[in-house]
Amino acid sequence: MQLTINQRMPIACAGLLAQPFDAQKIRSCAAEGGDIPFGRAVVQGTAWNQCKLPTANTQKCIGIAAFSHAAESPVDSSNSVGYRQKSPVNVLNFGEVWMPYDSTAPTIGAALYVVASGANAGKATATSTNNITVPLIARMVDTTLGLVLANLTAAI
Repeated sequence: MQLTINQRMPIACAGLLAQPFDAQKIRSCAAEGGDIPFGRAVVQGTAWNQCKLPTANTQKCIGIAAFSHAAESPVDSSNSVGYRQKSPVNVLNFGEVWMPYDSTAPTIGAALYVVASGANAGKATATSTNNITVPLIARMVDTTLGLVLANLTAAI
């Protein structure tokens, strides 16, 4: 039973798109190798039409897993929601999207990178060392939610 309610809705959620649809580029891929939480960067899977979370900094990021009500289901022990393995993933490869970031809040206007492996794989980070370079810029940061509004400045 819910005992408390927030007086205000959160500003965003992971994977939420932040621009009109005509200002974005989205493609669909099948989730490979496990579940993919919303807002995480994904890399090319085994086939051209598959995607997965990154496991190494040598992989090429193909976009960010966009939020979808159709795919909303818990995917890990922290109750993150996202796409189940083998389900179709909406992958944003140009535009603005809210992404979770690792332990340190990014600076507005600074370049962002993608965490290459581990529990934070696919999250945004301000650290370039041993991470994946992607044309991302931090536009806004919400430290309460642990999200950054990331702008993909060039199609990937």
